[in-house]
Amino acid sequence: MSLATLKQLSKIISDSIESVEKRCNTLGYDYPSLDKPFNPADPAESLTVDPIIIENVMILIAASNQIVSTTRLPAMTLFDMSMSFHLSSALQVIALANIPEILREAGPQGLHAKDIATKTFLDAELIARYLRLLASHHVFRELTPDVFTNNRLSSMLDTLKSVKEINANPVNRHVGSPGLKALIEHTQVTDETFKGSAIVADFLMENPGLEDPADAPIVRAQNARKPFFEWLEESGNESRSKRFGAAMAGVSKLDDGTAILRGYPWAELPENAKVVDVGSGIGDMPMILSKNFPTFKFVLQDFAGVMGGAREHWEVNNPSALNEGRIEFLAHDFFKPQPVKDADLFLLRMITHDWGSSHVITILKHLREAAVPGKTKLLIVDQIAPYACSVPNDEGRNIPGPPPPSVPDVLLPNLGKANSIIYLGDLQMFTLQYGQERTIGNHIDVTHAAGWKIVRLYRPSASIFAHILAEPI
Repeated sequence: MSLATLKQLSKIISDSIESVEKRCNTLGYDYPSLDKPFNPADPAESLTVDPIIIENVMILIAASNQIVSTTRLPAMTLFDMSMSFHLSSALQVIALANIPEILREAGPQGLHAKDIATKTFLDAELIARYLRLLASHHVFRELTPDVFTNNRLSSMLDTLKSVKEINANPVNRHVGSPGLKALIEHTQVTDETFKGSAIVADFLMENPGLEDPADAPIVRAQNARKPFFEWLEESGNESRSKRFGAAMAGVSKLDDGTAILRGYPWAELPENAKVVDVGSGIGDMPMILSKNFPTFKFVLQDFAGVMGGAREHWEVNNPSALNEGRIEFLAHDFFKPQPVKDADLFLLRMITHDWGSSHVITILKHLREAAVPGKTKLLIVDQIAPYACSVPNDEGRNIPGPPPPSVPDVLLPNLGKANSIIYLGDLQMFTLQYGQERTIGNHIDVTHAAGWKIVRLYRPSASIFAHILAEPI
């Protein structure tokens, strides 16, 4: 039976690669090389966000990983998993030492660990050991013994600043960068979330079922004594706060940045629709929408300090929307009553996953109280965590909308490793402040408890985020 399964998996991989090759030939590009640094100007990069290629790549990843899990000695697989935290530590070390930037400045011929060491705070032998671990996972390349260079993956950790500039102003090292390095530092490495994750088991033995962000694991790990977002604003955390802002911009690298246009049918809103972006940040999503729907009006809501930066962002990137009075900046705490009473749509993008269920229900209840039945809609843009087993459509709730792509029977229904970022993100949010990446059942429960009914799901192509549309009950 296992050999038959392996043959099925092998065929799935072969078929997926053939489909990718066919699509590449149709579009006229070769797939980007792993050995070369990422080049956003290369038109071949469009292949990596092509919906047909993504669908096949997801299947390929799931099948490849299932072969590894099936054939490898079980103890070795579990031991590998148990020690994977060293990968996170390695990413942190090379990020803080600015090694991606050092290697970019060195050029494609690479640099010996001894020469890298002269530009960092690290010992040469230790640099080689960390880089070799990462190169073994296809992050960086070892060209000759102890000589390393950037590749496609490691170059994504580059702030694109000079090492001299970073060293001269380390607090602002991520400001104006592409943001992915900031996101990696914030999420998977030792400075913030990893420290909280390290104590989760002990923490839960003492605090089962808590949901107050002021009691979250990271609070204890950092001795913060207050919720994560409040702690970021404390004196002494300026570098962390700026890194977090850049990290949120780095989230845009998880899709092509325009997926917001490919889900919910925005053109169905009234011509002069008022869209309230709740927890908007500087308003990246309304920025995209405003350029595509020039008659819409947008209300951006976040803390007062954020709103100042948001105005500056719009003055630079879409001053005409400001001059036309289509943008309003409204300092607001979404745990308090919603002041806008005539919205056509409340937008919450990557907001509900930040919070435990009771807090999400509070946020959504305030929006429900401000909603106009028959007019106001709620759009939640967030991930839907698939179950690892087969289930009826939307748990039998029959919510209209396209189902997830079909999966070969031999694979896990949730595509296993191909979708693992959702489950890692789930526990990331739990560690930070009891947040959660929700299954469709979870989404149904919290919206219904707040007086909303999910009426349709949209799954934008080439995006990890679903668009969940709800109306007042």
